[in-house]
Amino acid sequence: MRMHEGLDADKFYHELRPYLGGWDKIGMIYEGVSDRPIKMTGGSAAQCTGIQAIDIFLQVQHNSMEHNSRDNEDLVMAYNKCVEAVANLRTNHIQIVAKYILIPKSQKQNGDFQRLDNVGTGGQDLIPFLKKLRNLTRSFLL
Repeated sequence: MRMHEGLDADKFYHELRPYLGGWDKIGMIYEGVSDRPIKMTGGSAAQCTGIQAIDIFLQVQHNSMEHNSRDNEDLVMAYNKCVEAVANLRTNHIQIVAKYILIPKSQKQNGDFQRLDNVGTGGQDLIPFLKKLRNLTRSFLL
């Protein structure tokens, strides 16, 4: 991935990641929406809308172990390749979390963002949550 070429793990951990964690403690005032701070957590497991759309297309359901079976062998093979590609993306994300979060965290100095030390930006346990998503994705192989 090109991310590794141009992004220093320490800079990511200390400068970018805190903003990915949302504003769940103090909140943020969104002009034109509310005069009071709105508290929101960040996204989980690199869940951009593109990944969510792929999960929907492949019928990967994170709250259920059910999936549809397919009769056409070529379609099954193509489907399984897609599911495995998403699972591999999630494995790569686990490796990115290790490089850009866990390693810098182990070397950290006192910072202002200790609330993110043991959780992902969505508030879940880092590696167990990501491995669960990856394994759940693989469970949808036909």
